[in-house]
Amino acid sequence: MPSNPRFKPRDWAANPKHFGSSETIEWLDRPRTKSKTPPANESAPDAEKREQHELDQRGAARRQHELALVIRQTAKIRGHYTITAYAEEFGLNYKRLNTILNGTAIMRLEDVANAERNLRVTLFWSRNPNGPSAPATG
Repeated sequence: MPSNPRFKPRDWAANPKHFGSSETIEWLDRPRTKSKTPPANESAPDAEKREQHELDQRGAARRQHELALVIRQTAKIRGHYTITAYAEEFGLNYKRLNTILNGTAIMRLEDVANAERNLRVTLFWSRNPNGPSAPATG
């Protein structure tokens, strides 16, 4: 059984239903699962750490949303008109795929690599044009 994620990326979206499916999305300053006000006894260094951590989570959520959009759009272009069809063709776990695309689970780099391979699309670029594991030439 998978563990609970550290956070749900969609909790940063003003409308969680838009996560991974809408080009137009509004982002919250704080995730919906957190208290609107920080703890009263929070020290300045702790507040700064919390704020930086929240910025990182918000940034990760935004990037995952963008990747989910590209994966959905590319799957449709490649003839997979539903996520179910895409999952079935490549033998993917539909539940996992659906949760990362709708932001209820955190996308891992292996999820990105899987989408790149299956959809024949580059979602991340490497400094080495031959790929990250290819030996340097020259």
